[in-house]
Amino acid sequence: MEARKFNTLMPYYNHRWAAEVLGMKLNQEEGPDLIDDHKFVELKFALTNPKEHKEVKSKNYSRSWTVLGLQTDYITRQKRYWGLALYELSKPVKSIDIFDMKDLENLVLSRELFIVEWAWIHQFPAHHTNGKTKISKWDEILIYPKHNKLPEIIKTYGVKKGIVHITNGVNLENFKLGKPKSKKEKQGLAKVPF
Repeated sequence: MEARKFNTLMPYYNHRWAAEVLGMKLNQEEGPDLIDDHKFVELKFALTNPKEHKEVKSKNYSRSWTVLGLQTDYITRQKRYWGLALYELSKPVKSIDIFDMKDLENLVLSRELFIVEWAWIHQFPAHHTNGKTKISKWDEILIYPKHNKLPEIIKTYGVKKGIVHITNGVNLENFKLGKPKSKKEKQGLAKVPF
């Protein structure tokens, strides 16, 4: 499958998973990705260690996300959070075929979601980018938050097909995820391929 096509299809599966594990609704309108009566979460997912890049060692693979500048401007009375996630597939994107497209969720091995307080993003510089191809044109402000700058994890929860980390600065009362993992259970999570 072409990367461009994959990138238009996969967000639906990632966002549906996040909505389910966080107990929130997918926003069907303009604005943040997940909503409920008290908060919203803007999601960003990054494919980690794609099988196409087996020769790249995990510690050297760049883990970052791309945020549109306009997404940092969402105004609301609700609590605002970032949901920054990493995920791994069972096969390379270029090997995904027509049968896989019926349910890309079946290809997901695991996901790791970090819930981060909204203001955290402001430490990263904004970059203006523009350009065009034969079929598209863009003029955007982009921000690239980095995995190695994430706040300290204060609680970790095992969820369906992955884990959720609540980071420092996030009010635990706003997320009802069940019982957090013990120290011993967290060590077992180190086996998750991230």
